[in-house]
Amino acid sequence: MNAAAFDTLRTARDLEAAGIERAQAEAIATAIGHGNDGIFTKDAIAAAVAPLASKADLRVAIAAAVAPLASNADLRAAIAAAVA
Repeated sequence: MNAAAFDTLRTARDLEAAGIERAQAEAIATAIGHGNDGIFTKDAIAAAVAPLASKADLRVAIAAAVAPLASNADLRAAIAAAVA
């Protein structure tokens, strides 16, 4: 496999553009850069990021967690019934 130098600054910027907070993006890029003396193959990078959740995965998980919560209308009705 061809190995290429790992650009931590570019990676941090890419992570930030994907929605990760700057401090976390920089820490992730730095940690990745420390491994293998900054040299990675595409396969090694793909294997490292494979277990990370995508935005779509997070949206589904959040929607599932929020679904059972009462809506504002439900809360208003419960309050109205309690004080009536």
